Amino acid sequence: RCQPAAYVDVFVDDFVALAQQYNNSRRVRRTLMHAIDSVLRPLDEYDDAARREPVSMKKLLKGDCSWGTIKNVLGWIINTVTMTIHLPQHRAERLAE
Repeated sequence: RCQPAAYVDVFVDDFVALAQQYNNSRRVRRTLMHAIDSVLRPLDEYDDAARREPVSMKKLLKGDCSWGTIKNVLGWIINTVTMTIHLPQHRAERLAE
């Protein structure tokens, strides 16, 4: 029996994940968060004021870790339904200058 797909790629501090099926997507997200926690320690009172939390709550609340078929990844808009990739309008206009 085939297993649902699951994949995570990392570029510096950007994570790109894909998963098929709801239960599998929850597992992939949890695994990713646990991996970040195991590599990067949480903040403590001795940290420099400039050090930020490894996982940004602001970005999580904004939806950066939500599943979707259209995502902005490293400046590109990726649509997994239409299997297309394009630049946002403002970036395309800037390139045309």
